[in-house]
Amino acid sequence: MKKLITSTLFVVTFVFATMLVSRAQSGKSGATKFKVYTNPSAAFTFKYQGTVARKDSNECSIELPPAENSGTGRAVVRVFTSQRPFVYLPGTYGGKYYFSSNENNLMAADRVTGDSVSVNGLRFAQDYWAVYAGMGQWETVDNCYSYYDGRYYVISLSRNLRTGMPGEIVNGIKTSKSLMRTTLIDRMRDTTNTYVQSFSQILKSFSLTK
Repeated sequence: MKKLITSTLFVVTFVFATMLVSRAQSGKSGATKFKVYTNPSAAFTFKYQGTVARKDSNECSIELPPAENSGTGRAVVRVFTSQRPFVYLPGTYGGKYYFSSNENNLMAADRVTGDSVSVNGLRFAQDYWAVYAGMGQWETVDNCYSYYDGRYYVISLSRNLRTGMPGEIVNGIKTSKSLMRTTLIDRMRDTTNTYVQSFSQILKSFSLTK
């Protein structure tokens, strides 16, 4: 009789534990589900995680969930449509910087050209921008843009990153903005970073609906 009771308790405990694990896994998988954003007027759609902070016919911004290995407190993905290519630099430039006609501008030093990315029939040019804002603060943008049927589609990941001050001596080497910018670009290309992974997922899911 005791053996029967013990066996019954074991079975009940095992089933209960299994249900708890199953619910936990279900909740975890539910947390990784993607939402779908569609812009009917601009005729595009993409999948994302995070919170839509702003949307209109020509712009959508998504605040990404906080990440433990982010190296920064906040990251925003923005999707624009435009007649000209640009990078969005609200902190340092004050807004949209249309660089196509300003190739010799002093800000060209803040731009590093990356590889192009093919996404669902569209080819996106990819540029990395690291603009010094002063006091060790940098505005960084992974900026991708593609031209199709008379319109540019601009998709970007914006993060504010912090370094030391230019001119400081680190490990016996005097730092400079150019050296810091190179280090930041490497960080922006780090595919193990959660924000970079989230941005890549949004970019790869982007497609036209017309």
